[in-house]
Parts: sequence; C-alpha cells; structure tokens
Amino acid sequence: MIMRWLFSVRSLILLLMLVLAGGVIFQVPQLVELESELLSLRAGMAPVPPESPVVALRLKEQEFSRDQLAALLVRLTEQRVRAVLLYLPLTSPASDAAGTRMQSLVDEWNRTPGAAHNKLWQRIKPELRTLQREFDGDAQLGRALRESGNVVLVSSIQSGPEADETLTGLAKYTLKLDIPQWNWSEKLKRFSNPVPPPWAELKIASVALPWDPLLRQAAAAGFAPEVENVDSVPGLLLMAAGERYYPAASLATLVVAEGATFRELKYVARGASSVLLAGKRSLPIDAQLRLLPLPESYLAPLPVHTTEVVYAADGEEGLLSGKTVVIGRFDQPGAQEFTEARMLSQLLGDFQLSRPGWVPLVELLVLSYFAFFLWLVVPRLPVRTAWFLMGVFLLAWMVGSTVLLVNLGWWLQLSPPFLLTVMGMILLVGERTFAQRRLQLAELNCHLGQMLQEKGMLDQALERFKSCPVGHDGARELLYQLGLDYERKRRFGQALGVYELLAKRGRYKDVGERLERLRAHNGRAPLGKPGKDATVVLEQGAVHPTLGRYEVVSELGQGAMGTVYLGRDPKINREVAIKTLAYSGVDDTQLPMIKDRFFREAEAAGRLNHPGIVTIFDAGEEHDLAYLAMEFLNGKDLATYCKPGTLLSPYEVMTIVADVADALGYAHDNEVVHRDIKPANIMRLSDNSVKVTDFGIARVVSNSQTQTGMVLGTPSYMSPEQVAAKKVDGRSDLFSLGSVCYELLCGEKAFVGDSMASLMYNISNLNFMPLREKNKDLPKCCYELIDSLLVKAVSRRPKNAFEVAAAARACSEKARK
Repeated sequence: MIMRWLFSVRSLILLLMLVLAGGVIFQVPQLVELESELLSLRAGMAPVPPESPVVALRLKEQEFSRDQLAALLVRLTEQRVRAVLLYLPLTSPASDAAGTRMQSLVDEWNRTPGAAHNKLWQRIKPELRTLQREFDGDAQLGRALRESGNVVLVSSIQSGPEADETLTGLAKYTLKLDIPQWNWSEKLKRFSNPVPPPWAELKIASVALPWDPLLRQAAAAGFAPEVENVDSVPGLLLMAAGERYYPAASLATLVVAEGATFRELKYVARGASSVLLAGKRSLPIDAQLRLLPLPESYLAPLPVHTTEVVYAADGEEGLLSGKTVVIGRFDQPGAQEFTEARMLSQLLGDFQLSRPGWVPLVELLVLSYFAFFLWLVVPRLPVRTAWFLMGVFLLAWMVGSTVLLVNLGWWLQLSPPFLLTVMGMILLVGERTFAQRRLQLAELNCHLGQMLQEKGMLDQALERFKSCPVGHDGARELLYQLGLDYERKRRFGQALGVYELLAKRGRYKDVGERLERLRAHNGRAPLGKPGKDATVVLEQGAVHPTLGRYEVVSELGQGAMGTVYLGRDPKINREVAIKTLAYSGVDDTQLPMIKDRFFREAEAAGRLNHPGIVTIFDAGEEHDLAYLAMEFLNGKDLATYCKPGTLLSPYEVMTIVADVADALGYAHDNEVVHRDIKPANIMRLSDNSVKVTDFGIARVVSNSQTQTGMVLGTPSYMSPEQVAAKKVDGRSDLFSLGSVCYELLCGEKAFVGDSMASLMYNISNLNFMPLREKNKDLPKCCYELIDSLLVKAVSRRPKNAFEVAAAARACSEKARK
C-alpha cells in the first residue's frame, strides 16, 4: 500500500512541490535563469525611461594617452556632465618621451659649470619647466581630474581570506557600515536561502588602485564588477575590506552624480529587507549587498559615441549635458564596460527590482495553494473544467505579480506555480486517461467474463474478473456469482479461492459464512463420491450444485460407482433423475471402458422414443464424474415385487410383461439390445405403467432405498449366449424377460448357483425348475409363455418381442377372467 502511494500521481505532485519549494528557498540557478527570462518577457509592462541617463564614450587606440584623456575630461567638464566613470587601468604613470627628453636636457644643463650664474639659462629654465609640465600627460590628467571634480576611477581587486599590504592605501576610500553578519537560522525563519552564496563571505585580499597622484585628484574610486578568483557577481555594490566596505565603481559614480558624499551612504535594515541610501536615492539590496540587475529590456538603450561627439559640441549645451559618462574601450558587446554602464544606468533610474524578505513566504503559500487544488480539487473535476480553473488561477497569479512588479518593483517568481500546475495537470490528466482506458479494459474484461461464465467457462471468467478493479461497479457481485457457480459445479476449492479474494476486499453479503462452511470441509464436497459422508451439498445455506444445466436437488440413492440424484431443469422447471458415474470409484485402467459403456447408454436410449422406455434428456462430463439426465420415474422397480408376500397377480404380471415386450420390440426394431433386462431395470409407476431403464451400464432408481446395479448386467438374468460370450440379438433380451417373469410369478429366480461359475453353468446347460412346481395356481398360458422364453436354443424362442407382447396380453385377459 505504501509503495503504491509512493509511486502515485499525488505523491509525484507532492514531490514536485517540495522540489520547487526548495528551488524558491535556495534560489536554484536554473530557476533563477528561467525567472530572468520571464522577467524579460514582461518588460513592456514596466516603465522604461525614454533615454538613458548614461552615455558610453568609446576611445580609439590613439586616444588612450594621458594628455588626450585630460583634454577629453576638460571638454566634458565644459559640457556640464553629471559625473564621469573613467573605466581604464591607470595604476602606473604614463611613459612620455618628450617630457623625459626635456627633463634630461634640464638635468644636463644644470650640471654644466657656471650654469647657476648664466643669465640666459636662468631666463630659459622657467620656460622649459613650464613647457615640460605642458608635455607631462600625467600632470595634465591630474589637473583635469582636479578641475572636473566628478571623475571616478576604477580599481581591480582580488578576493581571499587574508589581506596584504595593498589594503593600507584603500582605507580612506572605504566606508564604515553597520551590516549584520550572515545568519542562516534567521534566513530559514524567513523562508530565505539559508545557504550563503560564494560571494557572501567575499573579502578583498589585495587591490590594484590607480596611480596615487591621479587617485588623489579623482572624486572617488570603486572596484570593477569582475573580481579576480571569483565568477562575476552581477549587481554587487559593496565588498568587505577588513571591517569596512569598498564601493563598486557604479555605486561610487552614483554618489558623485547625486552630489552626495560617501559619509551620507548608509545601510538600513527594514525588517527582512535592506536598502542602501545614497543621497536621495533608496536602493533595495539583498543580504549579499547586491542590487538585482534589471534585464536590458527594462533599460533605455545605452548610447555609445566616439569622442568626436564631445569635440563637435559648442558651449555647454552639448549632447552629453546632464548625462553620466562612462569612458572605456567598449570594443565588444559583452565587455565589462557595458555591464558597468548598464548597472550605472539602473542606479540612476527610478525603477529598481527588489525581493523583500516576505516574498519567499508568499511564493511558498501560493505554491501550496496550487498544490492543494491539484491534490484535492482537480481530481474531482472534469478535465476541461480543471484546466479552466487552474488557468484562471495562473492568470490571476501572473496579473497580481506583474502589478506588484510594475508599480512597486517587487519581483515574485512566476515559474514555480506554472511548472507545478502544468506538470501536475499533465500527470493528473495522464492518470485519468490511463484510468479511463483501464476502466474500459476492466469493463470489457467484466463483460467477457460474464459471457464466459454464461458458457460455463468459469476458470477463464475468473481470470477476466480478476482484472476488474475493486471499485468497479458490480465487480464484487460478479465474483460473488462466480463463487456460487463454482459451488453449483461442485468445484468448492475454486469457490473457496473466489470467496477469499472477495473477503480481502471487505465484507460482502454472506461471504464470511460461506468461507467458514467451505473451510470446515477443507474446500471439498465430493458430489458423487460414495460413502456415508459424501453428500454435503445440501446443507442449509449451501448453493445447490449443478451438473450441466441441471440443478441437483436431493440424493435418491447410491451405487458402487455413482449416485443418483433428483435434479431440476431450470429452463423448463422439470424434474429429472441424474445418474452419475464417479471416476474416483473406478480403477484408472478400466475408466476409459466404463466411460464408454456409460455414454453408450445415452447414445442407445437417446435413439428411442417410446412410452415404455425411459427418456434420456442429456449426458455430459464434469469435473470428476459423468452424468446422465433422464426422465424422473415416480414408482418402484420390479425387484420390489419379486419377494414372497409382495407378488403381483398373474394378470398384473402378464400386463407388465406385455408392456415391457412392446418396449423391447421397439428397441430391437431400432437396433438397440438392452442386454441387462432384470427386475431392477423395469420401473412400475404409480399409474401401473412400466418403463424400461438402464440401457447400458447401471440401475436407475426412483426411491432412496434401491441401489444401482453393475455395469455389465446381472448374471442371474443373462441368456445362455451372453454367458457363452456369443453374439446376442433381441432374443437374448426375451430370455432375460422370461427370467424376470418367472421370478414375478413365483418369487424365486429361475437359475441359481452357489458361485458365479456354477450359476453360469446352470444357465448354459441345465433347465430351470418348472414354474408349475413353484406355483400351481397360475393359468396354463403363463407356464407356456415361460417355457417359450427360457429355451436354451435361440432359434426356438419367439421371433421378436411383439409376439411375446401379444401372447402376454392374451394371457393377461385369460388371467383376468
């Protein structure tokens, strides 16, 4: 049961929700990347400034000299730009050939004797110094930096656990901010990522500052976004340098552009959120001191110009007036200059992204809301309704999060609910489709099982019914009815198995009682097996077994190899006698022969249709026995009237003999020889009519006291040709009829013997005791009829049974008088 639940669709949805919840809390990179793509798709809804507050100036190769940079800064100052970020490595002095040559000339003249008293040299020397300063590019750049007052330089840094001596000169450019240390438990309480990112504990180990004479003249300095030894950290604004913090170049430029000072830069924690105050601007940052970078689509296009634009402008009203300028190479689209320029453009803009501390909790609640509907509501709805409902929820979530994004800049992740809903719906719809197909297959199996059950193919029906699901309508009833059919077919072991299968699925009707009864008999109730404990099928509450289409009602009697039952044909509600041959009572070597003789009776009697011959309705073989369904006879066999004190009158005997002879004549005309005529095989019914039974193997009785006979007949009534194993015809039956008539008239058998051998010898060779000596009160015709029937020679007997019938009928009339 547990394994079934673990691999169910609902467990998969729960697992998917937990995975997505983990992605929300731990900010899985793949999920963040997907969210960034979704954020870009919503760019048209957010306010985008008409033009960028930042302009990029791309320098040519010949424009990197310090004097040209100085001239460029002078022009930018004249055009009143807000701030300049000089994104160039200026860590060492420039190599100026003209200035160096001039300095060497001055040094050489100073060493000349009398130079100190040379008036011409003293007059030229100051002019050379002035000219030297004019040729000194570093000096020019330093003056331009000082006069501009709004230029920010870039430094490169390396991270590491221990700081080196280079951080000594960095102290005056760092800030003292009260920023709390990373606390994973506090993060987890707010459903934020408790695992710090690689850059959370980053500290500056060494720094390559710009050349000090230039750095002292600049308005500020900041680190480039690319930190050595660490992957690029987008949006990182501050980095720890000991106990203080060094600003990024973009942040430093913002402070300069806003006309603020670094003392005014403050870190403020507002509950679960944090902001960085820079002048009049409030920058939302996360616990890693990052500003969430906006996609390019949220920013105005960054204009990239060459220096020609600067020199072409007249006066103060140039193209760059009021702009913040980033000077760099800008030779490749993905260069760091572009990244820093875009970050600066975002800092100077009015729209910022933020994820307040409560956002992860809201995202988890929304995810749980969708999971709740997928778990409990969607499985109960039609597919289209479910898709529509979940689509409305997703649309509401998208609209709500977009409104918060556009108006407040709050970035709520869209993808977890979308992924959960889409994948959950696919799983649920797939499960429902599979369940529908499985149900259709189950219904098909149930219908096929019913057809097989109706045809009596119970084992095949059981296999089909096992494919029906427990909750299928009527499946338990089908199994219950199958169990009853197994009981009717006396296959109680299989019935026990079916009821046990039903019991595993809960209580149902009287299955418990049936299980107790069948288990008490070890799942066996051998119908047809001889013995005093054979019949258990008629217990109270038991289902009447069936043989073929016939329902067994009660037991009539038992024989050596089978039992005779009173049965009922349910189709026409007719009582029948069912004679069985139990295979368990027959030796395996003789079973084929016995079965052949048994069914020969059905074949022989089935050809006959005479009022004096019992009618065979059906024959078949089931489980461990064979059966014959025949006409039920309400009467007694003639053996009842063969004992002294129960003898019939001569008139009644002759009438019986005449009726039996008529029946035998009809059978003989249809080429059927009974071969086992004896009192037990002739029934006298309640209306005094007679029926000849057992055309083949054993007795059939109509009362519970009479037993069936042997398969091969009874030797006392055999004809001499039967005893001699010669070919027999209808006249053999006439001899047997004569023996029956003899016994009916005197109450004794015509031939007796101490053993089977002596009996057969007497039949073949000795004459019977004359009937006149046994009963002297009979009409003469009775003696004559007996004498004609019990003749040893076949040729001397009556030619056919009809002659016997006529003689017997004539004799009965005489006896009646």
